[in-house]
Amino acid sequence: MLKRRSFIKTASILAATALVAPGYALNVKKRRRLVVLGAGIAGLTAAYRLQQLGFAVDVVERQSRIGGRIMTYRPDPANPFTVEMGGEWIGSSHRSILKLIDELGLKTESHTFDTHLLYKGVHSKPGAWDFSPQAKQAMRTVIEKYNTLKEHERVAFDKMDWWRYLKNNGYDTRDLDLQDMIDSSGYGESIRQVSSLRAMKLYDAYSPANEMEFRITGGNDSLCNALADKIGRQNIHLNQQIIKVKQTPGGVTAFAQNGNMYTGDKLVCALPILAVQKISWEPAFSEDRMHAINSVQYGRVNRTAFLFKERFWQDDSFSMLTDQSAQYLYHATRGQAGSNGVIMVHATGDRASVFGNADEHKRANMLDEALNPVFGDVRKKLIKQNNYDWSRDAVVMGSTALYGPGQWINTLPLLRKEQHNIHFAGEHLGEWAGFMEGAVDSGLAVAEQIIN
Repeated sequence: MLKRRSFIKTASILAATALVAPGYALNVKKRRRLVVLGAGIAGLTAAYRLQQLGFAVDVVERQSRIGGRIMTYRPDPANPFTVEMGGEWIGSSHRSILKLIDELGLKTESHTFDTHLLYKGVHSKPGAWDFSPQAKQAMRTVIEKYNTLKEHERVAFDKMDWWRYLKNNGYDTRDLDLQDMIDSSGYGESIRQVSSLRAMKLYDAYSPANEMEFRITGGNDSLCNALADKIGRQNIHLNQQIIKVKQTPGGVTAFAQNGNMYTGDKLVCALPILAVQKISWEPAFSEDRMHAINSVQYGRVNRTAFLFKERFWQDDSFSMLTDQSAQYLYHATRGQAGSNGVIMVHATGDRASVFGNADEHKRANMLDEALNPVFGDVRKKLIKQNNYDWSRDAVVMGSTALYGPGQWINTLPLLRKEQHNIHFAGEHLGEWAGFMEGAVDSGLAVAEQIIN
């Protein structure tokens, strides 16, 4: 399935920590303490790795659960299957998260799909639709030229949106519609709002199959739980809303709304950007950082899991891309045993708002409009639905960070830069921004930054 795009980070400290950790721990005269804000996958990864490197850790989380934007849903008590309401896909090029999964003794399973198309009322089966020859050649050119771009070309492409780049390079109206339908499912907004350099970078890093191939067996929350168990649940503090962070010559203290305080030599802020804005930082962040924080948007994603009493779609790898409100739908219980099954609708941008504002009856109607041309009336087979609108999430207020024209080169480095004893992690800071890989990679990178 053509999902969100990603980029390979060439360096990983996963293998290196086996060499670094023992020597580092022996040279520490007193055990250093680390505070991590955020128990999403970036914060948990950073805490896990730095604990291995000799730090005592406190992970502080505003919500009553761990995982952040990883949200595994178990819709049917009679069946053990899981579906993902948040972070889902893992690609074969996602080296950091795959190594971490293996290190923790977890397994992955195939999560690829054969995609139908419903475009302007016409249904096309998998393999019966494609881009035009000139569009496919333009995409091959992107992949071939990305790593040879000169700096002035990188700057120019960063300032141009992805839609304009494709339009300038041979995409016709139908090609642009298809590319927008595909790519916006990952960005959370139209390709008119995305830096073309950012998009080129991600396409350059695709797997040979040009898709995301895996999910974690038993649910992606298995990774969060495995990390939490390694860190120690007693070191993870839930329901703690941090309102102020103060740096002093002796370290950093985070103050919670309920009066609790968490002090460390270093602090890792692994919060989404909009959550960072809600905290009072002493001393205040630089003007450049604040400008970067205020300029990054988050995409809109709405996910609805529709539980049916039978898998009428029959094809285990069924998915469909549409130009309707139900933008992308797929068999979310693929490869999992059970008589019931789930069709997930993943809607982004304005479509996400339509789904988020609709009641259950209207959402079912929108799904039926997409399924009816292929399967006829299936409404009587629907058991229930579960909707989650990430734009209304109290912490994230969106899905993943959206780097618009001019922001990949100029804004991202400012967000990554440490501020004295405060370091930053999160999917928005990874080369694979928007993926779980980006979050894991940033957690590992911040651990390396702290010990160096």
